[in-house]
Amino acid sequence: MISRRLIGFVFIFLVFFSVSLVVGAFFTWNDPFEYDAKKFTGFERFHVDECYLKNKVVVSGWAYTPDFSYARYSVFVEKINGGFIKLETFSEERKDIQTILKLKDHQVSGFEASYRGFDSDYTGLISIQAESNYDDGRAYSVQYRCKG
Repeated sequence: MISRRLIGFVFIFLVFFSVSLVVGAFFTWNDPFEYDAKKFTGFERFHVDECYLKNKVVVSGWAYTPDFSYARYSVFVEKINGGFIKLETFSEERKDIQTILKLKDHQVSGFEASYRGFDSDYTGLISIQAESNYDDGRAYSVQYRCKG
C-alpha cells in the first residue's frame, strides 16, 4: 500500500512543477529584458494595421523591402524609461499586399506581434525591424508612433 506521506510528497511536487511550468511559459512568451532598438535603412513602404498598447500590446501590419523576398521581423515597443521591449513576433505572407503592389515573385511578409505584461508604461513608439539571413545581414527598420 502507498503511504500517505508518499502521496503528499508527490502532490506537493506536482503542484510545484505545474506552477513553475506556467511561470516558465509566461516568461518564454514575454521576454522581460530590455533591448536597444537599432536604426537601419528605412522601408520603402510599410503600414501598421493594428496598434494597441493597454494591458496587452498588439501590433500588426506589413512592410515592403525590395531587396528581401523573405525577411524575419522583430517588433519593439519603447518604455517610458527609454528602453525597448521585444514583442513576440510572427511573420506571415500577405497575398493582399502582393496583389496591391503587383509583385509576382516577391513574398511580402506581414507581421503580428504581441506582449502581455503587467505594466502599461509605454510611450507609444514602435520600432519594426526586418533582417534577412540571405543578404549579408543587411537590415531595415522604421519607427511608428501608435495613436493609443
